[in-house]
Amino acid sequence: MSGASRQWSGLEKGAQFYLTSPLFWVKMTLFVLILLLEIWPMVTFIRWRMAVGRGVQPDTSRARELYLVNHIEMALVVLMVFVASFMARGIGR
Repeated sequence: MSGASRQWSGLEKGAQFYLTSPLFWVKMTLFVLILLLEIWPMVTFIRWRMAVGRGVQPDTSRARELYLVNHIEMALVVLMVFVASFMARGIGR
């Protein structure tokens, strides 16, 4: 079922449920934070791939920092899953 049909069919929770849920906003904040954190590694890996494509050795001196960012993102994803499950169980209403 598409999102629009679920929204107006009355079979699912409506927009009001989500917009008034503090946990929904926590989940969305975590999602945006994950996306923002991913910009730097994504751009870096694209540049590395382009450098390798040109036959140039990429500068991997900041790989350890990217490793740390990756682990922070993973922790935030796990937290976001917990928040989503709390929402599904009606916690925080």
